[in-house]
Amino acid sequence: MSALKYNSVNPANGINLMENYQRCQSQYGYLLHKSDYRKIGCSRLEDDGHDEMFIRKALRVHWDMELSEFGVFFEGYPEARMRHVEVLHKMRPARTDYALALKLSKNLGISQSQATVWIERVHNHRKASQGSDI
Repeated sequence: MSALKYNSVNPANGINLMENYQRCQSQYGYLLHKSDYRKIGCSRLEDDGHDEMFIRKALRVHWDMELSEFGVFFEGYPEARMRHVEVLHKMRPARTDYALALKLSKNLGISQSQATVWIERVHNHRKASQGSDI
């Protein structure tokens, strides 16, 4: 990781990455593994309300994560993935579930059957929380 990226400040919360790294080292007595920083960063971005595509861009820029790692990695971030399904739906509300599954599969690098499962999760989540379908 370059010094510029490592010493950069997150404009959303004002946290300097180097200071955060040193604080973790002093608090826990050890250095976190690179994958731990990925998980911490992703959890924070997911909590901030970002969708999966936004978080993927951050991972590629800040942690040089490979595209092949994304599909499995994001199984642990369901809110971010469901937000991306909602973003795709808002872009084209008339899109069928089949067409949405194809687009989601292409965007996220997951199988079409996995994409269909995520679309169903969004439908069920919407029904449970708002009493309506997307």
